[in-house]
Amino acid sequence: MEPGNKINGVEDHWDPAVFKAFMKDLKNDFGQDNLGISTFARLDVQPHCKAIMQLAPPYVCFAPQIYWNFRDPMDHTRKTVASWAQAGITTPLIATVQSYWDRTSANDPETPPQADVEAKVKDFVAKFTDADCANFIGLNWYHGGKAPASREGGMSNDMITNITAGRFDRKPYKRP
Repeated sequence: MEPGNKINGVEDHWDPAVFKAFMKDLKNDFGQDNLGISTFARLDVQPHCKAIMQLAPPYVCFAPQIYWNFRDPMDHTRKTVASWAQAGITTPLIATVQSYWDRTSANDPETPPQADVEAKVKDFVAKFTDADCANFIGLNWYHGGKAPASREGGMSNDMITNITAGRFDRKPYKRP
């Protein structure tokens, strides 16, 4: 859910009452601990998203999309955590991390070259501390498989090797 995002040139807005009812229904169907709403990473730069997401903590967990692209992975991750805390949202977070690469089509924003993203993944793996990990109940590597040849930006073998070596399965994640 990306309130404030432009879809076909029209900004996406959610009615607060409809959003709360939807979140409540999802919680009733799945339970709060089994549901993570994927949305923008930084609430401090997404005011529409911040306003709507502040209504959801009694119902769901969140999976902020911490997509690096041209950003520093650790700086962006830490700013994401800070923005959710500053918004007063203490509901558990599942970090959804990744960066597309080598995309330059009209339908996708320009992205860094593959080698740059591979270096950022390696840097993230090396610098993501246990203290950073404790801010999340889990870490989701978005697009954890290779993309079809017609669609760049999945995971390269180098990225998968570095992620695997990072042993994120052994990190001390926050317990909900």
